[in-house]
Amino acid sequence: NVREKLKPLFGTKEDVLILAGSGTAAMEASIVNTMSPGDKILVVNAGKFGKRW
Repeated sequence: NVREKLKPLFGTKEDVLILAGSGTAAMEASIVNTMSPGDKILVVNAGKFGKRW
């Protein structure tokens, strides 16, 4: 399967997730799945992409 073949490419033995969406969708998915309501985070503005956060 494709995900198994991607593991050596990314240098991991962990599961690889394929996400169909924009870079913004990937960032939002990673944030909402690792942070809890009320957690404090630091958002660094580094250009147009950074301004979205």
